Amino acid sequence: MEKCKILAGTALTLVLATAAHAQTAEGQATAATDTTGVQEVIVTAERRSTKIERTPIAITAISGNDARKKGLNSVGDILAQTPAVVVQNSTKGQAVFIRGIGSTGDAQEGGDPAVNLNIDGVYEQQAIIPLASSLDVNRVEVLRGPQGTLYGRNSNAGSVNIITNDPTLGAVSGYVNVDVGNYDSKRIETAVNVPLSDKVAARLAVVGNQHDGYYSNGGGSADGYAARAKVKAWATDRLTVTVSGLYSRETGNPASTVPAPLNTSDPYNTTYPAYDGTNGNPYFPPLSASATVMPHGVQDVKFSQVNAQIDYNFDFATLTVLPAFSHTYQYADTALLPFGASAQETSEDARSLEARLASSPTSRITWVTGLYAYSADDHRNPFPEESLDFVHAAVSLPANQAIRYSSRSYAAFGQVTVPVTDRFRLTGGARYTHDLKATAFGYYTSETERTAVSVNTNAYSRSTYKGGAQYDLSAATMIYGQVSTGFKAGGVNPNGSSYDPEEITAYEAGLKTRFFDNKVHLNLSAYNYIYDGYQARVNAPDCSDSNGYSQQTINAANLKNYGGEAEVNAAPTRHDRFYATAAYLHANGRFQYDNGTCSAGVITHDYLDITGAPPNSPKWSGLIGYEHRFDLPRGALSARVDMRWSGAYDTSIDDSEYDHQDSFTRTDATFVYTLPGDKVSIRAYVRNIEDKAQKLFTLAPPIPFAALELSDPRTYGVSLMVQY
Repeated sequence: MEKCKILAGTALTLVLATAAHAQTAEGQATAATDTTGVQEVIVTAERRSTKIERTPIAITAISGNDARKKGLNSVGDILAQTPAVVVQNSTKGQAVFIRGIGSTGDAQEGGDPAVNLNIDGVYEQQAIIPLASSLDVNRVEVLRGPQGTLYGRNSNAGSVNIITNDPTLGAVSGYVNVDVGNYDSKRIETAVNVPLSDKVAARLAVVGNQHDGYYSNGGGSADGYAARAKVKAWATDRLTVTVSGLYSRETGNPASTVPAPLNTSDPYNTTYPAYDGTNGNPYFPPLSASATVMPHGVQDVKFSQVNAQIDYNFDFATLTVLPAFSHTYQYADTALLPFGASAQETSEDARSLEARLASSPTSRITWVTGLYAYSADDHRNPFPEESLDFVHAAVSLPANQAIRYSSRSYAAFGQVTVPVTDRFRLTGGARYTHDLKATAFGYYTSETERTAVSVNTNAYSRSTYKGGAQYDLSAATMIYGQVSTGFKAGGVNPNGSSYDPEEITAYEAGLKTRFFDNKVHLNLSAYNYIYDGYQARVNAPDCSDSNGYSQQTINAANLKNYGGEAEVNAAPTRHDRFYATAAYLHANGRFQYDNGTCSAGVITHDYLDITGAPPNSPKWSGLIGYEHRFDLPRGALSARVDMRWSGAYDTSIDDSEYDHQDSFTRTDATFVYTLPGDKVSIRAYVRNIEDKAQKLFTLAPPIPFAALELSDPRTYGVSLMVQY
C-alpha cells in the first residue's frame, strides 16, 4: 500500500503541474481530425519496418494508447482481444494459445512456451512478467502461425512482439495515468522523456498496481510495481545505442481454485464441500465430513533485465546487435486442491545475444541474416519454506529431486524477398538450430544430505524453412501464400524421462486490401497445419513419487488444424470507428498416453485413447467493436463498446467431465472525455459487463475431485490521463 501512496503522490503532483499546460484557452473546442480513413500501422514483424497492410503475415497490431483507452492493463488482456487467441492462467503466469496451438508445460521449471514472446526484440522464456511487459507500451504485434525462420524455436503457434516507447530528442514529454476501480483497485502509470543533450535522451517509466482478490479467500489479488529506464544515444550519423534496465516485483496472492462443477450463482467461492463418498478421496486429509476452506496462496515474483540495442548503418545494410541478461525469482506456496498445498522456489538466469544484418530500406531486394545464442539456468530449491497454514504434500525421503535445469540454443538464419516483377515477389528463408536441455538430480537422504548429482540430457538439431509469394492485384490489394515450418523445444522431465520437440508444417494464404478511399481495411487468411509430437502435461505413472504418479510432459498426439480469420477495420467518418474479426478453427487429434499409477512398486496402467480437439480450440470466435466521437463545445466524448465472443472448447486434455467451457460473450464499454487540447482525458470503463466467469484451467488429477481457475469478474473504474 505504501508503494501506491508514493506513486500516487508523484502522479498527482505531475497532474497538477501539467494540467494548465495541457488545456487550451477556456471555451476553445478540440480540433477534430481533418483526415478520414484507417491509419496506417508500421510494424517490425519481419525484423524491418513495414506497413502492416504490406506485410505478408497474419498479424494484428494494438497500440499502447488504444490499450490504455480500453483499460487493458496486461499483455494477456491485450492478446485476448486479438483473433484466434485464447489466454490461459498457469502457476507461472499466462499461457497463450493461437489457432489451437499452445502449451501449459512452460508452467514447470525448464519448460518452454509455444508462443515466442519478445520485449524490445529480446526473447523472454518466462511467462511470469505480465506487469513489467505492459509498462509504457508503444504497440503489441501478434503474429499468427509458425515463425520458425526469423524467430526460431518456440514459435510454432506464433510470436508476440512487445515494443516499448524509446527516448526521443526534442522536448520533455510524458504522461501520467491514475486509475481507481472496484475491488479497491489502484493503478498508477507514468513515463517521462528527457533529452540530456542534442544526441542523448532518456526515458523513465514506472507503474504500481493493486487490487483486492476476486476469490472468496482473497486469492487473485494484485500488489506489484515495475520500473524501466532507457537511454538512447545517437553517437554518430551511423551509430545509435539504446540501453534499457527493468525491474519488477509482484507479491499479490495468486489465483485460487473453486470446486467443480462450477457454482454459477457464486462462482468465486473457494470452499470445497464436505466429502459425501463420491466427490473426493477419503484417504487425503482434510477431506472429511466438514467443508474445506481453501487458503489463498502466497507468492513473491521478482524480475530484472538489462539489455541493449546497437545499430550501425553501413548504407547497404544495418547491423543490429542485441545482448541481454535477465534474472527471475519466484516463490509460491499455493493450495490448488483441498487435500494439500505445494511450495516452490526457483530462480533463473538467462542470457541471449542476437546479431543480424538487414538490407537498406531502399534496397530492391530485401534480406536479413543473423546469428543467435541463448542460455538459461534454472535452480530449484527442493525443500522450500512452507508459508501456508494448510496441509502440505511432504517429500518422502530418501527421494530423487530435480535441482537444476539448463537450456542452450544456438541458431543461424536468413530470409530474402526478391521482386520478380513490379507486382510479384518471392520470399525464401531458413534457420538452423541446435538445442541442449539438461536436468540435474540429487538423491536426498535428508533435507541437507544428498548423494552425487546425476544429469540427464536431451540434445537435438533442427532446420526450419519458409517459402512464399506475394502479388499486388492493385496498389491497395495484395495476395500472398506461403509454406513454413517450426518446432518447439523438447526437454527432460523432473523424473528423468525425456520428450521430443513438437514440429509443424503450415500452409497459409491471405489477402490484404483497402477500399472506399482507405476507409475500410479487410484482411483474410486461411491455413492448414500438420502438427506432430504435441506436448502435453499429464499425470503419468511414476514409482519414484510417493503419490504413484507425477506431472510429466509427453508427446501425446499428432494434430491436424485448419481454419481462417477475417479482420475488418473501418473508419467511415472522422467520428466513427468499427472493428470486427471472425476466426474459424477445426482442430483434431488423437491423444494417447498412460494415465495410470504406481502402487507398491507396481504400475497399474490406464491407457487413454481420446480423439478430439486440443485444449483452448473454439471452433468459432471473434470480436466486434464500435467507437463514436461526439464533438462538444468544450472537448470531445468518445464512447466505445467491444464484445468478444467464443464458441465452446475444453480447457485441458484430462479425461474430465468438468473441463468443458460453454460458448460465451464478454463485453467491455469505455467512455472517454477529452478536454480541449487533447492532453487531458477522463475515462470511465466497465469490463465483463455480463459478469460471467469462464473456466481458464481445469485441474483434474486421478481422483474424482476437480478444481477450476476462473477469468476475472466484472470490473469497473475511472482514470485520469494527462499528457505533456
